[in-house]
Amino acid sequence: MGKQRRIIYNDDGAAEKPVYNPGASVEGFLAAYFNSCVNTQVDSWFYNYGDGWLREDGSLFPKGPFAKARQSAGIFGDANQIIVEAAHKTGMEIFGSLRMNDVHCGSNGIVEPFKLKHPDLLIGGEHWSGKYPHLLSREEPCYDGGYPQESILGQFWAGFDFAKPEVRQYRLNFIRQLSTKYDWDGLELDFMRMPLYFKLGEEGENLDTMTDFMHQVRATLSEIGQKRGRPYPLAARVPPTPELALRTGLDVEKWLREGLIELLIPTTEGSLYFTRFKEFVDMGHRYGVPVYLCHSANLWEPHGDPEVEIRSIASNLWAMGADGIYLFNFPYWMKEMKAGGWLSQIGAPNTLVGFDKCYRPEVVYYGSNRGYVITPDPFPKHIVYGAAIEIMVGDDIEEAARKGLVKELLLKVDVDNMHQVEGINIKINNNKVPSDNIKRISKDSFETLLHAPPLRQGINKIVILPGPNSIGRLASIVTGLELWVRYK
Repeated sequence: MGKQRRIIYNDDGAAEKPVYNPGASVEGFLAAYFNSCVNTQVDSWFYNYGDGWLREDGSLFPKGPFAKARQSAGIFGDANQIIVEAAHKTGMEIFGSLRMNDVHCGSNGIVEPFKLKHPDLLIGGEHWSGKYPHLLSREEPCYDGGYPQESILGQFWAGFDFAKPEVRQYRLNFIRQLSTKYDWDGLELDFMRMPLYFKLGEEGENLDTMTDFMHQVRATLSEIGQKRGRPYPLAARVPPTPELALRTGLDVEKWLREGLIELLIPTTEGSLYFTRFKEFVDMGHRYGVPVYLCHSANLWEPHGDPEVEIRSIASNLWAMGADGIYLFNFPYWMKEMKAGGWLSQIGAPNTLVGFDKCYRPEVVYYGSNRGYVITPDPFPKHIVYGAAIEIMVGDDIEEAARKGLVKELLLKVDVDNMHQVEGINIKINNNKVPSDNIKRISKDSFETLLHAPPLRQGINKIVILPGPNSIGRLASIVTGLELWVRYK
């Protein structure tokens, strides 16, 4: 499906922040994260421009707080131009990335002139006229939309309402400016940071509205690409499944069918990965569009080896049919990357072979900034109900076992509200694990060694049931599972 993109790295704007580049220098900017991706499996760098403001004269506004350090220092030039030149010098593909409806300003304070002057264009700005008359004079930023904090609008009130033609035109004007001014190899529209575009309940009636907007974006990029003599590909970072995308007002299948995007990036913001990514993988491939599956840098805390976890998730994404791995938000938990380490391993299934993995069910991190795209949480599970818990295993462990490469397959089960003498039974893909093989290792956890088969590559269904000496307590629950695949 065209160009090789083993790893796409979205820097999420971190490199420009003063904490990563206190001297506000070009060298510090590139050293922060870009340099350690050079000569690895990172083929594409997606440079986050942020939420994208325009000045009142229609020109690009410097990127909010990211621009302050270089403006005050006076030595740090145009970060977009610097990263474009650095990427092209190393042979790396470079995309500009635009957050389509960033709402950090809902809690950090609104200072964007267009939002302050047009509260009627926001999802939840209708209270402004009576509550915030001082805003039009720019006396102070706006922090409070008047909604309960624990609600979707408590975060999204400050987002643009894309049902309004003025909003779509403002965004289109910005896209034209950004795409014309810099020599990007392509543009990404990030619909997942943050994923709400219409007033609640109005998403379905605006599916065609957003598709029409995408037609305008595609036409704009095609026009610019024609003038510069090479294509201008468009990437879209979207919710993890077609169903969740539709709930958000995004008819992604129609975008694919009508040839509006060249790269599709299904994403979870609130979980480690999502087995239903495969729905978008199959859909994208049906229309000849490569699909890059996103790992959003949510790692299992507080224990575990981050590099093992990164490799494990990448293994799962490849097993779901990904055309490449898309990394998002990694700078905010890693102070430095090891060049030649995991960035040179996760970009292909064959370079992941033989590394230890730790597989877990989909773990969800809730938050109002997830909008409608929160995925189901597998825990807790009541033991007496015997509900199946699914674990995706990306490695071909049966093949590895046949070759004598597997050291051990170890399942750990975390429980709560169980007496110390009570045991559990475990079924793996309808095969019962011998009770004598299940060892209690602490008050709240059990371990057992497994074999392949019945453990296999792909989805594995694990059922935890009351075991020896159990009285079937209704309060007894499973709180976590992890499967270690260790190699010789």
